Amino acid sequence: MEHKQGTTYINTLIIICISVCFLPLMTSCLRLSMHFIYDDIQNEIGLIQLRSILALSKKIHCDQNILYFTYAKQEYQLYEINERLMMTPGTQFVLCDISDVWFIQEGKYIYIIYEEKGERQKRAISVA
Repeated sequence: MEHKQGTTYINTLIIICISVCFLPLMTSCLRLSMHFIYDDIQNEIGLIQLRSILALSKKIHCDQNILYFTYAKQEYQLYEINERLMMTPGTQFVLCDISDVWFIQEGKYIYIIYEEKGERQKRAISVA
């Protein structure tokens, strides 16, 4: 009885052909998934960080388009400039590629309303 060792030339050729056929599909899927990950999740992470900061803040109140709060014994303002939600003092950007930002208080909750990619978003960000 004869034993074969290793792979044959035909087996190797078949594996290479299958790999080459799936390569364009895999690269397009990766490119598409990276696009969605960056664009859609970036602002969600920013909102989570903002909620964490506001949970530790005091004296939270809002004007129509500015949110005021005290965090770590320092007064901060949150407002939209150049399609970005910015926290000052300093230059920390919380949300990007947004427009028409308003802050409203309804009952115990403070909401941010903004427009992103042509759609209006309303998100709860803090308890007053």
